[in-house]
Amino acid sequence: MRKVLLSILVVLVLVIIFSKWWPIYKYPAIAGQVFNETTGKPIENMVVVCNYTKTIGALVDNVTRGLGSEVSVTDKEGKYSIPVRRFWHLIPSWFPLGGAWQYEVAISFAHPLYETKNQLNTQGLSWRENRGKTLYRQTKGKIDLDIKLLSLEEKYVNNVNKLDKKKVAIEFNSLIESKETGFYWLYLKKKGVNFNLEEDYKVWDKIAKNVFIGDKSWLFERYNKTKEKIKKIVKGDDIK
Repeated sequence: MRKVLLSILVVLVLVIIFSKWWPIYKYPAIAGQVFNETTGKPIENMVVVCNYTKTIGALVDNVTRGLGSEVSVTDKEGKYSIPVRRFWHLIPSWFPLGGAWQYEVAISFAHPLYETKNQLNTQGLSWRENRGKTLYRQTKGKIDLDIKLLSLEEKYVNNVNKLDKKKVAIEFNSLIESKETGFYWLYLKKKGVNFNLEEDYKVWDKIAKNVFIGDKSWLFERYNKTKEKIKKIVKGDDIK
């Protein structure tokens, strides 16, 4: 009986040791290109952010905690690269007393002149759009993820006549307010990448003139306040 129990114990230990995801779970490197959806040209200075999380199953509810992030900026060819990330854990995901766990990465593509796109990937297995269309290729432990993004000018100027103007105005203002932390420009500033905030504002103003109904509208006022807030943050001024 003791030999049987010992054999079972040895087998369990070996299974745990040679488990694919124990004691290190490796998230593949992620690389790709970002293109203008209309022109097909690569987009430079797109900030690509990967946020990693781990969700652990519990008796009452799941518990999710952040595991850090990686950030990359596209070059002149629109290329970006996120390195391999490794995470340690003592208990395999299938172990009954440990609670099943799951790693995820949320990747976002941000640029002040383009729509923002977010994707979610679970344990390196699938990045999918509606109807099950696969978004990426995985070769030799690396995920190749190319993205096409529509410019705000194309969306809110060239195509605005096809859309409800009031709805478009609210949508555009919400998009601008989502950038009020100044993260995009602050990150470029930190990395020593050149940018021109005023040139970005010129494109925004062109769109605002097209979508807002009158310069005195409450949306237009909020839009201008957001611009001032971003400018102060990027310049490093105190915000009251």
